[in-house]
Amino acid sequence: MDERFNIGFLDLVAVTLPPPHQFISDGTCLLTRDISSSMIARYLEHIFSESNMYAVIRTGGKQYRVSAGAKIKVEQIPAGVGAEVSLDQVLMIGEGETVKIGTPVLSGATVTAKVISQGRHPKVKIFKMRRRKHYQKHQGHRQNYTELEIGIISA
Repeated sequence: MDERFNIGFLDLVAVTLPPPHQFISDGTCLLTRDISSSMIARYLEHIFSESNMYAVIRTGGKQYRVSAGAKIKVEQIPAGVGAEVSLDQVLMIGEGETVKIGTPVLSGATVTAKVISQGRHPKVKIFKMRRRKHYQKHQGHRQNYTELEIGIISA
């Protein structure tokens, strides 16, 4: 018994195979165990039916494309875990086919986010060497980050 779901650009075919390979999508197996095909279809419809509003923000000298519910790691922000931060350097907001672009930022547009954690990235090893000069220098660096969960995007 095969079921076919066409949700937006995603064409998902669910076939009954022995566990753990129950669903095949575009020729690759999705490893699921106790999930029915209707549950996956409802989940995908929920994802694609939500507002697909996104924003491009600037923080820490970098630009990030974010949408509601996304988690991103940015340069360290001085805020405690669980605190709400407001990012006001919004460069662009898009929803569907409408796009608002700032010059350079959109006035009145903000993105609110919740601080999930503060941490440090994995160590980057730096090795410098001059051949035949008996010079070797070992160094390491760990960059601090703040992990944010994007909440509300307001234009």
